[in-house]
Amino acid sequence: MYAILPFILQTIIWLPVRFSLRLLCRLEVAGLKNLKNIKRGVIFVSNHTSELDPVLVPVSLPFLSSLMPMFYTCREKSFYKDERFGWKQHAYGGIFFRIWGAYEVMVGQNDYELALKKHIEIMKDGHSICIFPEGRKNVNGDKIEARGGVAFLSYRTGIPIIPVKINGAIEKKKITVTFGKPLFPKDIFPDLNKINPTKTHDDYKIAAKLIMEKIKEM
Repeated sequence: MYAILPFILQTIIWLPVRFSLRLLCRLEVAGLKNLKNIKRGVIFVSNHTSELDPVLVPVSLPFLSSLMPMFYTCREKSFYKDERFGWKQHAYGGIFFRIWGAYEVMVGQNDYELALKKHIEIMKDGHSICIFPEGRKNVNGDKIEARGGVAFLSYRTGIPIIPVKINGAIEKKKITVTFGKPLFPKDIFPDLNKINPTKTHDDYKIAAKLIMEKIKEM
C-alpha cells in the first residue's frame, strides 16, 4: 500500500517533466542498456548537485519502468520542523517527501540495521532505492566523505547498485544522466569471498567511497 502514492505521483509527472527537460535543458539519457537484465528493484547511487536530482533519476528511466516506483532516504522529520526553515520547508521536507517516496534515516543510532530498517523492508519488497551518499549537494565536485549506508544496504540484501552520473544540472543548459553497469557486493567488498567476513562502519565507508569514485570516472 505504501508504494501506491509514490507510483502515482512519479508516473503522473514523468511525461510533462521529461518533455520539459528535453525541451529546455536538452536532457540526454545514456546507459539504459545496463538496466536490461535487472528484474527487480535496485539501489540507484548518484552524485548530487541540485534539488532537481531526485526527480532527474526516475524521469530518466523508461515510462512505467519495472524499477519504479523509486524510494529515497531523507533527514528525520524534526529536521524539517526547525523554525529556521519555516512552514514551507516543513511541508516540502515532510509531507511532499513522504508522498514522493522518501523515508527518514534514523540518525544517531550508530547501527545501519536500525537506521535503515524501513529501507531494507522496501528493498525486500522488490522496490528501488535512490541514494545520494554525499548527503548534501556537491556543486564544485569537492571531496566529501560518502556515507556507508548505501554499501551496507547492498551487502545486507545482495541487491546490486546502479551508479548514476548527473552532469549539467547546475547550469541546466544541457543535462546528461548516465546509468553505469551494475555493481554487486563482490565488486565493492574485495574480501567478500572470505568465510564470514566481519564488516565495520569503516568497511562500508570505504566501499561507498569506491562507488563514488566509479561514478566520477563515468
